[in-house]
Amino acid sequence: MACKEDLAVLKHLRKDARITKTAIGDKLNMPISSVQGRFARLKGSVIKKFTSSLDYTKLGFKFRSLYHFSLKKKSGEMLANPNVNNAYRTGKNTFLAECIFSSLNEMHSFYESLEKLGARKIEYHLIIEELKFEEMPPYTHGQI
Repeated sequence: MACKEDLAVLKHLRKDARITKTAIGDKLNMPISSVQGRFARLKGSVIKKFTSSLDYTKLGFKFRSLYHFSLKKKSGEMLANPNVNNAYRTGKNTFLAECIFSSLNEMHSFYESLEKLGARKIEYHLIIEELKFEEMPPYTHGQI
């Protein structure tokens, strides 16, 4: 469980994962030793990893889409596909994949690869604009 002070530290890390512990302490009026202790505890539990947020269009991926489909079982082949950026199981045999593509031909090929794997009820939605991305949850009742 994270307390209000932990959430405040996490909020600053979510905005900028490269922010220094000293800067967090200054912003929160918290001693650096407290920030370091919280950071160490959170890093071993709540923080899974530090990562970068990419602008895929600048890397040549003009199309992002979400695919929702049914498969009899999780497919390693689907997960290994380089177009699959994120994948989730949404039900017993249903999955959601966020994919990136440099062309419509790549997008169509991915759809066909799902069909070859036996995917059913394939729905896809082109992402036109990202409106919100990984914001901190609101602080509630002293814990999250």
